[in-house]
Amino acid sequence: MQLLVFAHRAEAQIFLKKLPYRWVSTPFGGYYQGDHTAILLTGEGLQNATESLSSLLSFLGDQISEVINLGVCGALDESIPPNTIYSLRTAYCENEFKSFSTDQGKEALDCFSARQRITHKMDKKRLSVFAPLVDREVWAIGSVCKRFQKSWRAYKIVSDIAATETMCGEIYQDAAFYSQELYQFYEKNVSQWVSTQVAGSREKLPDKLEKQGFYFTFSQRNLLKNLFEKYSILNDVSEKKFLDSRLVQELKKQKIKPKLKSEKLLHALYAELFPLQQEIVEKLEQIKNNLKKENIHFEYDRTLESPLVNFQIDVSQPTTLTSVPLQEIQKQLGG
Repeated sequence: MQLLVFAHRAEAQIFLKKLPYRWVSTPFGGYYQGDHTAILLTGEGLQNATESLSSLLSFLGDQISEVINLGVCGALDESIPPNTIYSLRTAYCENEFKSFSTDQGKEALDCFSARQRITHKMDKKRLSVFAPLVDREVWAIGSVCKRFQKSWRAYKIVSDIAATETMCGEIYQDAAFYSQELYQFYEKNVSQWVSTQVAGSREKLPDKLEKQGFYFTFSQRNLLKNLFEKYSILNDVSEKKFLDSRLVQELKKQKIKPKLKSEKLLHALYAELFPLQQEIVEKLEQIKNNLKKENIHFEYDRTLESPLVNFQIDVSQPTTLTSVPLQEIQKQLGG
């Protein structure tokens, strides 16, 4: 029986929905039993993965023929595109001499398991020497499988570039998409592995739009990918239908700079996907523009996750702090 190992339930949600699993009460974490496969939810981090998988294999090791780790990882190499699934070859860990390898070929990528989330660029640079990908559990899973003499494999979908401003909340919001991608990949590839990279070399959506008069910066290309993935799931729209949509065609006809067309397109997608957040942002932008006339500038977290606001005042110009509507700003940031 194959054992599918995930850190979080959110990563496994489509598997649990599509396949006939039943929850089993155990002392070693979230365990779900199926006819031919089982799922173990270990929790995040090396220690949780080690304890959960070791306990399960101690009790049910005779029933498990292979361990497969599926989940989300970050990229240490900025050339690696997000939302791409990779087969892992060798797992490394900080302050650990041993490494553990799967039976995947040389085209698979190595992964470094960090003890803490990577939030600083210096840490990203330091760890990128060891591997192009980073997660929190795969080294522990390889270690336990080695001890119990179990065959194992690992497949990870890249959510973002490590040490960027991507919020954990954003990744959690995308969990259903990541789980769906992993499930489709598992159905198609895991039983008979063909390629280490699911996403082929087909033309990307930003490239297709740029042929129609748009222009996207690197950060805008990533934002478009993330927004369109949510938009396509919500509206059941293919890339072709989106390119032929009224929104794209009307922007295409406008005689404005390509970069402004892209900004308008991203703004429209965001407004449809997150109407409440967009309403709050518009009110904050109105306050921001009014204060600008008073020589007062302020910046806020566009994700609305943080209540912190940074003010910048030109003291060489006549201004007054009493004109700052703090209560209104706090009200908007509070939702």
